Amino acid sequence: MDKTRGVDFLFTGLAVVPGMLLFSGHPGPALLLFVPLLIGACLAGMYEQQTSAQTQQDAGAAEPQSTLTAAGHWRKRLD
Repeated sequence: MDKTRGVDFLFTGLAVVPGMLLFSGHPGPALLLFVPLLIGACLAGMYEQQTSAQTQQDAGAAEPQSTLTAAGHWRKRLD
């Protein structure tokens, strides 16, 4: 799995899994899953930003690209 897809997967899981557990009447497990998913998704996103910035510097990019989103390099194609 690509790292960018992993971050998107974690944030999607963060939105879906606790919500489904809350709607099914299990607030305790929803909270227990929400906190680690939130921390993991944020850390994975930060790691992705750091590694993409490093690879751009190593490649000798004259102007660093914005890495604020997980789809940053895909967005570049759309511009």
